[in-house]
Amino acid sequence: MLFVNASARGVSIDYNILDPDRAASIVLVSQFGISVVGLIDALVPDRPRQASFAAVERTNSLMFAFLASSICVLVLRFTGGISPIVAKSFFYLLPILIATNFLRRGARAMDPYFLGLFGGYSALAVIDNSRTDLLSFVLMGLVLLMIFGKRFVTWQRVVLGYFLVRFLAVFSAVSIAVRPLRDTPDLMVKEALSRLFSFETLYALFNPLHTHSASYVYAQRQTGYSLFRSYFYGGGDTSIFDRLTLLPQMDIVTGRLLLTTHIDFAKLWQTTIPSALPNFGQQKITMLGDELVWELALRSRETVGRPMITSQAEAWALGGYWGVLVISIFVFACWALNYRLMLRYFGLRTVVQAFNALLIVYGILTTTILGQTLAMLRSPLQVLLLCVLISLVLQVLKTRHSMNMPKPVARHLE
Repeated sequence: MLFVNASARGVSIDYNILDPDRAASIVLVSQFGISVVGLIDALVPDRPRQASFAAVERTNSLMFAFLASSICVLVLRFTGGISPIVAKSFFYLLPILIATNFLRRGARAMDPYFLGLFGGYSALAVIDNSRTDLLSFVLMGLVLLMIFGKRFVTWQRVVLGYFLVRFLAVFSAVSIAVRPLRDTPDLMVKEALSRLFSFETLYALFNPLHTHSASYVYAQRQTGYSLFRSYFYGGGDTSIFDRLTLLPQMDIVTGRLLLTTHIDFAKLWQTTIPSALPNFGQQKITMLGDELVWELALRSRETVGRPMITSQAEAWALGGYWGVLVISIFVFACWALNYRLMLRYFGLRTVVQAFNALLIVYGILTTTILGQTLAMLRSPLQVLLLCVLISLVLQVLKTRHSMNMPKPVARHLE
């Protein structure tokens, strides 16, 4: 993506990069750690349970319970009745819903069930002001179409893909434009919807050369971000295209930090497992990225918010190249182990692949070590726990229903 982005802007890939050699080396070490996990995972057989008819039927029986739960959670999230973390835990059930629906009816890009869930996820992304949520749902849909579709490329999907890319670009710009209103959620949602459902948005969807006015809001805003900006991107940094090219963001920090030769294991531990677990009174580190940019005087301490320096930059600050290697292996080892665990529970590889397609965006595009740990370790376990609890509730209701049914009266032959 860095090559594509640089080519689109007409600049070299090291344009305004402080230390291109170091940035490239950090990425290489991170990819090496991921490759090590992938090699080990490929060599160890997973031996999934057979995707029997019973497994398909059990997943189908959970389908309507998942859907009802997700709708209730969406309504509660709209009204502010639950937190974003709780809402996202329930919406992780959506890949299971869609994959099960595709198993029953086949894959269709214009499937009303799929489009309805896409609308629900878009609503959640607007409420939480999250571009990653929407992008992860799109990737999950593409993976499912590749798995189930007879032909991946059709003219209907090409048209749908074009409008989807345009919508993501507009949504990205709008989400950044309304981000300063996060302290007033009602006003933020109202402003976002007024920009999304406008004639300009409709015109931008049909005209690929048009730049939405929301794209200029970020560049014109005077905030404490003035020093924390990579000139690789040019003016603002609002497009989904830039969101997929985070090496210049990483270089803002790694290009200024000194190389460390030892790993701060105490801080590394607090940043991962204890911080990802629910709060039981343990010490957590949830603002490592903010602390780094504050120490480098790139942002004022009054400016709080994930600065998108990437998890690799955080790992570099905690342990240099070794820190990057350890974090990469740890995060993706958690992902590989949870994949096997979910495969044993569901017995349907396609369902698990749909769920992991949703997670992989969070794992790759999230910009903090904590975010990666939440996506690759905590989220799969939460989903499994929710599935077990919903299955138990359904089983109890089914048992009570069967007990309350009138018993047939035995008739004796005279």
